[in-house]
Amino acid sequence: MRYEDIKNEMLKDIKNIKFKGVIKADMSGILAGVKNAKEELNNLDLEYIFLKEDGNSVVIGDIICKMEGLPDQLIKAEEIVIGKLAKTSGIATAARKAIDLGRGKCDVIAGAWKKMPKELKGQIQEAVRIAGGRTRIIEDEFIYLGKNHVRMLGGIEKALKALEKIDLKKVIQIKGETKSIYEEVKDAVKFGADIVMIDTGKREDLKEGQKCLKDLGSKSKNIKIGFASEVKIKEVPKYTEEGVNYLCIGKDIIDANLLDMKLDVIN
Repeated sequence: MRYEDIKNEMLKDIKNIKFKGVIKADMSGILAGVKNAKEELNNLDLEYIFLKEDGNSVVIGDIICKMEGLPDQLIKAEEIVIGKLAKTSGIATAARKAIDLGRGKCDVIAGAWKKMPKELKGQIQEAVRIAGGRTRIIEDEFIYLGKNHVRMLGGIEKALKALEKIDLKKVIQIKGETKSIYEEVKDAVKFGADIVMIDTGKREDLKEGQKCLKDLGSKSKNIKIGFASEVKIKEVPKYTEEGVNYLCIGKDIIDANLLDMKLDVIN
C-alpha cells in the first residue's frame, strides 16, 4: 500500500475537521525564507499568519506561524514552512554571527553559493542578504580575474593588461603561485587591480599583503584587500585585526546547521 493511501486511511475519520497549529522555533537565530514559504502556502486552502518575518530574530519557543486547516493541509503546510525556512534560516544565522564578529570592520562575503545546485542558489543568496551579508565582493559591476584566468593569460601582469581598456573595477585572485604573496600583490597594484583577493587561507599571507600595501604608500591608497579559503566564522576577529576589507567565508556559512523548528497541533 502506498504511503498516500495509508495516510488517507489513518485520517479518514477526521479528514473534514479543522485543526489549529503553530510553527515554533526550536533554536535561536535569524529567519530567512518566510517570503518563499508564504508564496507556497497560498496554494493551500488554509488560513495562516506569520508572527515573524524575514530578518527577525527568534529564540527557542517563539511562534513563527499560526495556521488552521484540515489535517492533510496542516501536514503539507508543515513541510512547506519548515522546508523553506530551516536551512535558509541556518545560513542567515551563521552569516549574521560572522557579521557581528566583524564589528563593522570588514564586509562578510559568502561566495560558496556558486558551488550549490542551481535550484538552491537564489535561496542561499537571499538568506545571506537578509542577514546583512554579501554574495558578491562589491555591489557595482566588476571583473573578477580568478586563478585560472591568470594562469591562462600568462600571469598577473598580462591578465591585468588584457583589461586595461575596460573601465570597471578589477578584482584579482592571488595565491602566491609564481612569486611570493608580497611580490604578487605588488604586481597586482602596479598593473591596475582595485581589489586583491588573497586566497590561501594563511593568515601570514594576509599580513604579507598588508605589508606590501603599506610599503607602497600612496600608490596603494585606494587598493582594497580581501581574504579567502577555509575561513571559519570564529576566526573573524583575528582577520579584522589585520585590516582586511573583504572576508570571504564559504562552507562555514553555506554548510550551517538547520535552524530547527517544529509544528505543534494545539487543539
